[in-house]
Amino acid sequence: MAMVIPIAKPGKDPMNPNKIIQYNINGFYNNFTDLNLLGRDYDPLIFALQETHLTSRKTPCLKGYHVFWRNHPSNTAKGGTAILIKEQNWAREIPIHSTLECTVIQTKMRGRYITICSLYLNPGERIDYAKLSSLVEELPTPFLILGDYNAQSVAWGSSTTNTRGRTIERFIEEHNLLLLNDGSFTYLSPSYGTFSAIDLSLCSPSLELTFNWNVAKDTYNSDHFPVILTDLDTNCSITRRKRWKEDSANWPAFQRQIAGKFTQYASASIDEQLDEFNNGVIGIAQKTIPVTSTNPKKKYVPWWTKEIKDAIKKRRRLYRIYKNYPTPENLSAFRISRSHVKKLVVEAKQKSWQDFVERIDSTSTSKEVWDKMRKLCGRFKGSGPTAMISSEGFVADQKLIAETLANKLIDNKIITPEAKTRHD
Repeated sequence: MAMVIPIAKPGKDPMNPNKIIQYNINGFYNNFTDLNLLGRDYDPLIFALQETHLTSRKTPCLKGYHVFWRNHPSNTAKGGTAILIKEQNWAREIPIHSTLECTVIQTKMRGRYITICSLYLNPGERIDYAKLSSLVEELPTPFLILGDYNAQSVAWGSSTTNTRGRTIERFIEEHNLLLLNDGSFTYLSPSYGTFSAIDLSLCSPSLELTFNWNVAKDTYNSDHFPVILTDLDTNCSITRRKRWKEDSANWPAFQRQIAGKFTQYASASIDEQLDEFNNGVIGIAQKTIPVTSTNPKKKYVPWWTKEIKDAIKKRRRLYRIYKNYPTPENLSAFRISRSHVKKLVVEAKQKSWQDFVERIDSTSTSKEVWDKMRKLCGRFKGSGPTAMISSEGFVADQKLIAETLANKLIDNKIITPEAKTRHD
């Protein structure tokens, strides 16, 4: 059986390119609410997370994503890494022998394989250069190494260079790696309120012109800023399939035109009659029923409110004030605002769930219940397969995909060759 692997289709909306978010989350479940907000704001293809603070007692999950993770060797709630990739995208975990805290996967972007490594280097432990070198040798190329290195150097934006920074500088140079950082700060010290750059994005030379690198303007309740890597190929994002907006249709006009459209068929064959009927109905529908946009929308968040939106705007404004005028008073105001946003979101999620449960009663049909469940999970009907691996190799052309599926259905005696020919 052909294995369907949805990937990005060519020719998509240039306003919604694929994104990879690199983020020291400072606790997966501690900042789970803000992880959802981050997903809503950027809708990334991939999250590369550090300091997940996970243990074997709980399996991490995020709606709409496959999760690959690796906990701290002691299995205590500290350190740890994870990579999350959208469910419709193919990915596999790469087994790594390194004892470093890292998670490694391989996926496909722009039609080629790419390896992504999420790495965390504990600031309390000496950087083992040999282990870093060994890790690079294990990674299939091309690769991205996205991580919190806890190393400072003026080469990537810190005000000073420490021993760890010099070690990483040597590591980059000797392994012919490229640094994507643009000198922006990535870390706000919770103890001193100072800024530094300790989150680095390294890559193989062949990926130099693949991504745009920038830092988000909000920490999302962590002490690190999310780093956004945006695919510079603006033709790689995913669009939605057009759908009829039946609730907005002009049904009286549709009925009038349908009533006057069709007459008795003379000697036309069944196939000709069917084609005329289908073309007539679709033509009238196009005139009287609007369709949805193909542009991807922001991720649906059922608990989103104007109050939360305003609170987040205030939090970002207070952060900008503190960044420009770093006084203890401004830092305190920013922290209070950040806590307030988290409280509002938790309350809104609880209320959203209660409202959802109250709307389900004995009169609700199973379809209505499942539709509501899908919306609550942020899942909507998507497009069909955008690529697949068949017996003849990788297939991305839509007509070839249809041919491959039809041939497989014929092989399994689900449809007849005559039925396929009739629809060609």
